[in-house]
Amino acid sequence: MKILIDTNILISAALNPTGTLYKAYIKAVPYPNKGILSETNIEELYRIFNRKFPNKLQALAIFILGNNLLLMRQLNNWK
Repeated sequence: MKILIDTNILISAALNPTGTLYKAYIKAVPYPNKGILSETNIEELYRIFNRKFPNKLQALAIFILGNNLLLMRQLNNWK
């Protein structure tokens, strides 16, 4: 199952990788599920981080890359 996670959850998970929302995220996306991001989500994440947490942009990049999130436009089949 492909799961699109709310941007607020992703922000909290990226900022606090030991917190409750990160743990909930980790439980929601393992195989057979797959966490996905739309381009809109990514733009919103970076816009919010630039405005509110400019010194945490690296944490966001590490979170996105380290959690194997799939960019929605790369999906061809929604089975």
